[in-house]
Amino acid sequence: MAIEGWCHLSKKAGRSVAEQIRSGFRLTVAFFLGAATLMLVFAGIAILEGRTSGAIWKTNNVVGALMLTAGVTILTATVPRWASWTSPLFIFASVRIAVGVLTGHYWMSSRRLPLALSLPYLFLFLSLSGLTLRFIADRPTRVESLGLVAAVGCACLSVTNDSYYPLLVAVGGLCVLEIRRRVLRMRGARPAGASMKRAAESRKTL
Repeated sequence: MAIEGWCHLSKKAGRSVAEQIRSGFRLTVAFFLGAATLMLVFAGIAILEGRTSGAIWKTNNVVGALMLTAGVTILTATVPRWASWTSPLFIFASVRIAVGVLTGHYWMSSRRLPLALSLPYLFLFLSLSGLTLRFIADRPTRVESLGLVAAVGCACLSVTNDSYYPLLVAVGGLCVLEIRRRVLRMRGARPAGASMKRAAESRKTL
């Protein structure tokens, strides 16, 4: 009996370790794919704005448009997979900006970080992290998914152009979506994402 119990525990532990390895591998792949998608958006915006260093890229707007379109399409199609990462991403940006205020350097480069630009950046990124915090646990609706894609796009545009105005648009749009959600909840209407989540939970219990 003791030997059988030990074998059973060993097999269970082996399955657990294997599942953890597979889960870690999937998480790593998802992280790199997400980073690659963001790079597509950043590169597309940089090419279209003429902010690239190579002369070939500065004149090849078609490539920039294709890269931006591909990045936005991937983000739109995979919102449920990365929605929970938006708030941590914006928190990371806020921390990086706070460090930049203390060190006087812009993002990861040696450029100086103007205080007049860093403080609005810090406030707006913190606002975005707060507005997207609930998506860590809640599945976004279709309208909210479009809002998240727009917010990420505005963040990329803001960082690329050294302007916080796109972030203002993103914060304003997410505030409107949050007000809409609260109004619908006050009226007793359930957002599509919440109803889908409840339906999935009910199916699991059955």
